[in-house]
Amino acid sequence: MRRASEIAEEDPGWTLLAQHRNMANVAAHQFFTGREIVGQLDGVRPSAVVAAVGSGGMLAGVARALRGIAPGLSVIGVTPDELPYGTPEPPNAQPKFAGAGGLTYGMRQPFVEKLLPEFESAQVGHREALTAMYDFWKETGTRIGSSAGASWLIAREKAKNLGPDNTVVTVFADSGSKEDWEKAEGMGN
Repeated sequence: MRRASEIAEEDPGWTLLAQHRNMANVAAHQFFTGREIVGQLDGVRPSAVVAAVGSGGMLAGVARALRGIAPGLSVIGVTPDELPYGTPEPPNAQPKFAGAGGLTYGMRQPFVEKLLPEFESAQVGHREALTAMYDFWKETGTRIGSSAGASWLIAREKAKNLGPDNTVVTVFADSGSKEDWEKAEGMGN
């Protein structure tokens, strides 16, 4: 991210979108993704929202939209076990699910830190995430990515702890990469 900023400063022909700092990221998810979810809830007030941290924009935007109907909403951001949120460790070569926002070196997503300071962090291992995406597909016929599989696991756990009168929302950002699906299918699932 630092090098991308330097390139944009050095060459005016390049534009840095800076998804980790551009409030348009949060706004798009608040006013589009979040509103879509509110409409799907049809008056139900959720108790929690669970999603991969990623850039923090989707998590913050959706949380802001949902807090419009559920002010006490719990927000849970999911990151890999192999690269927990805010880890002081450098990046590593261990397999981990993509799109979860492990920035390393102690860096934390600005949107999460500034807009969701009370969020809970949850971790899921790469193998568990791959198994979850495969299991979800077997149960529903819908393909989700590994970060979505991880979020689904944490959302189910949160729902069990809250009980049947509560609603937990999760967002599945993609259908998974070819590589993740090959790994999941190759694990003998």
